[in-house]
Amino acid sequence: DIKKVATIEDIKYYMTYFGLNPDDKRKVKVYSLGMLQKLSLVQAFMESPDVLLLDEPTNALDEEYIQKFQKLIIKCREEKKIIIISTHDKFLLDKIADEQILIREGILYPSEIEGN
Repeated sequence: DIKKVATIEDIKYYMTYFGLNPDDKRKVKVYSLGMLQKLSLVQAFMESPDVLLLDEPTNALDEEYIQKFQKLIIKCREEKKIIIISTHDKFLLDKIADEQILIREGILYPSEIEGN
């Protein structure tokens, strides 16, 4: 398989999409938690991977960027990509998941989501 390498245009697109300035010269260590979360999403999406593994991807995001994230996930689903999200946000999963697996006390509880 040939791995897609992110171009400068890809990086700038996703930075702008998530409200980050590609020309920002500040060091990442001064970024807020929300900005760091957006940067991690840029890293996740910029190479257009076939498999996405995301841990609490909407943590510290405001509603505008949660909706943008949801749109990207739906687009990835339409492109038949594999997306695995670990989150405590059941409301988010109810909107975007084909299937949910609840882990409680080390036991897996799968459930099909109707309508997605």
